[in-house]
Amino acid sequence: TLLAELRLDRGDWDGVRALDDHLGRLGTPAADDVRLPLRVVGLLAQGQQAAAIEVLTPTLIAGEAPDIVARVATALMARGQSADARAIIEFARGMRPDLPRLALIAADIAVRSGDPATAQAELTALAAHPDLGASAAHRLVLLHRGQGDRAKADAVLANALATHPRSLDLRLLDAARLLDAGDVAGAIALYETLYAERPDAELIANNLASLLSTTSDRPEDIARAARIAAPLRASSVPAVADTLGWIAFRQGDMDRALPLLTRAARGLPDDPAVRLRLGKVQAASGQDAAARASFAAVADVAAPGDPAGDAARAALAEMGG
Repeated sequence: TLLAELRLDRGDWDGVRALDDHLGRLGTPAADDVRLPLRVVGLLAQGQQAAAIEVLTPTLIAGEAPDIVARVATALMARGQSADARAIIEFARGMRPDLPRLALIAADIAVRSGDPATAQAELTALAAHPDLGASAAHRLVLLHRGQGDRAKADAVLANALATHPRSLDLRLLDAARLLDAGDVAGAIALYETLYAERPDAELIANNLASLLSTTSDRPEDIARAARIAAPLRASSVPAVADTLGWIAFRQGDMDRALPLLTRAARGLPDDPAVRLRLGKVQAASGQDAAARASFAAVADVAAPGDPAGDAARAALAEMGG
């Protein structure tokens, strides 16, 4: 896959053909998953649209279109060929109107192409679909939020949850909505429900442990956060490092807290809350210069009105600026 991307990016058409031949000789399903998008994208990149459609048509006839079209469209978008991406999707939809997942792909590409109106229309039409409605509503909520229209996003989410009350993605969005509204207790209660259903889900465990460790001063809540987060210690996700590091700090283990939060801030440099927690741990460790730098960075990246920015400025003032 990486070699295919490299050769496409370089316009190495001889290399593309050689890789195509090699994948064809392998003949495995994994090789075919790389080969078809490689051929279609390569042909489109050379202006051979008719040949690309000829290659794609048997897959459309066989009903395997959605996954292949998604990979082709994503690859084209990565190369800046948004018009080709949309043309391929429309061709596929015209040939297979019975495959509604193609509408989801069209909406995703419309968003990435800077056409939210088209994306909204596609997703609204799909929101009532029995199988794809939850996915469409999830995308529609994110689209409205990205446009700053929280009222519309919350209305779509409420309607979708009434229809798909067990959707994990929608309930995670609802937890975020509760937090945005300042209802920390409600968000924790929802995460407790999700954690009881999916104790092995890293995202849920991390978010619950993070909420418990950042919003409560009760020792029993910090201890529970530590138990929930303990199975995540092998994770390489920066947000997990942030949670583990803050729990370690709350338990007085500075030796563990500092490297974990340093790693988290390195992986999430634009997250003001993570940078703020690192600054607090650095200050508590006597690393005043590093703490000042972290607090100053928070003030730089925090949006106006973000409590993290206010806390960072207050911390800087306490340290003498």
